[in-house]
Amino acid sequence: MKKTLSIFLSILIILCSCTGFAASALANNFSSEIDIQKALDKNKYDSSTPLTVTVEGTYVLSSRLVIYSNTTFNCEGATFIKNYQNSTMLAIGQNQDAPYGRDFYKNITINGGTFDANKNNGSILSFAHASNITINGAVFKDCYNGHHITFAGCNNVNITACTFTGQGSKSGDNMEAVQLDILEESHFPNYKGHSRSYDGTMNENINIFGNVFENVNRGVGAHSVFSGKYMKNINISNNTFNNVSGYAVLASSFLNVTINNNSINNCGAGIYYKSINPKPNSKSQRPNTYKCSGKSYSPTVDKSSQISGNTISIVDTKDPSMKQWPYGIRLYGEVVKSNEKIAKKGDYSVQNITVSNNTISVARSATGIWIDGAKKSNIKNNKITFTNKKYKTKQKVFGIRLANSSKVNLNKNTVNVKGVPYVDNAIFLIKSKSNTLTSNKTTGAKLHGIYLTQGSSATIKKCTVSSNKSDGIYITKSTANIKNCTVSSNKGNGIYFVSKSKGSIKNCKIQKNKKKGIYISSAAGKVSVSKIKYSGNKGGKIKK
Repeated sequence: MKKTLSIFLSILIILCSCTGFAASALANNFSSEIDIQKALDKNKYDSSTPLTVTVEGTYVLSSRLVIYSNTTFNCEGATFIKNYQNSTMLAIGQNQDAPYGRDFYKNITINGGTFDANKNNGSILSFAHASNITINGAVFKDCYNGHHITFAGCNNVNITACTFTGQGSKSGDNMEAVQLDILEESHFPNYKGHSRSYDGTMNENINIFGNVFENVNRGVGAHSVFSGKYMKNINISNNTFNNVSGYAVLASSFLNVTINNNSINNCGAGIYYKSINPKPNSKSQRPNTYKCSGKSYSPTVDKSSQISGNTISIVDTKDPSMKQWPYGIRLYGEVVKSNEKIAKKGDYSVQNITVSNNTISVARSATGIWIDGAKKSNIKNNKITFTNKKYKTKQKVFGIRLANSSKVNLNKNTVNVKGVPYVDNAIFLIKSKSNTLTSNKTTGAKLHGIYLTQGSSATIKKCTVSSNKSDGIYITKSTANIKNCTVSSNKGNGIYFVSKSKGSIKNCKIQKNKKKGIYISSAAGKVSVSKIKYSGNKGGKIKK
């Protein structure tokens, strides 16, 4: 038996005429989705008058509802259950409107309500070319082969205090609960046949704040990009992600992004920020990368983005895409040295980003913070702990991994491996030049506390490196200037310079290491040593 839906319509009507009319309000009760749609249709052709539609009760939908500009849809106490396949449950405007620009639709608010896709195919809510959109306090659940919400080409969107739960995929594809999409026809087919809708309008000024994501494939973000075009001013903060099988947040080609104070619990991966989609291998095309109306663009440097104050716990999940290279936080960029089929030649490095004050707990083969292709960025005050000694893997895992990067500052980070046997090195630098490591603390790695290789260079100062199962600081084919560090209780050498490595060691405390305090192999280059305080190193002070 259907429950009666009470719909209250408040319509402010101002008519300019010789007699004049007062504002009027209509109150009606409806019991069918057709009548609800008729109420929403009052702003279909003329949305100059603000419209409020209030719905209560439970309703089984046989087709989608459509909302228009200048409408407030109050759904607190209402439940909508989807009883059909593929199409969305709620859309903004008609596809045949062929909308364009960033404010074709505008001023739409959805308050409360439960939108239950009932495990039917398709996204729950999809909209584009809209501005001033607010979705507050709603529940979106049991989406299958789709996204809970997807939007593209929008400006000033606020999604707050919502819950996203339950998501499945027959193909095994990994879909975001909230997707920030691009207007590419093969990827966003809503306006197929209406070319003006595919005008390259990008999302801007997006605020996703204080929501809960639970038992979904992915949390929030974008995996598809127009090469060289960017979404701007994106805030993803104070959200809770529980039991997300893939990543919680994916920021692909975002400028001025803030990802702060999120709680990411028992997820397959944490936060991924990338300025370009990486190739699976050198001969392949970049996945999910498109030209915009047949054109690619040169890269733009991000002036300021931050990932700060997040609490992240990473566990093994059933998500097959996370079986390789999972992470707590990952940054990715690169220099494209020549024009490709889609991407233009240019510097797509991650730049001017701050990753700070994050607490990361890892219970699987996941690197804590993984940075590849970054410049002029700060990684500071992060705490990384590995917790699962029973986990087995053949993959190489690190606390912090810095690759193909330059002028990156690692400052006051703590990496505690706690003897977890699969973590090779606490801090690992490869092909990374002119970096600075200051006041970091590392302990308990399978091999080394700090490891530089393949042409890396760094100043390492005021670091504390202890209780690693091989050498404390290991330098090979790289340059390191080490000063004011404390290196102690490592099972190998305190500091070890090997093949073609060079640099200096000054004002360090080298204590209680099982082999040499300092070992400079015959294959190393010039290494100066001065003002060292040795004590308790079983193999002696220094060997050159």
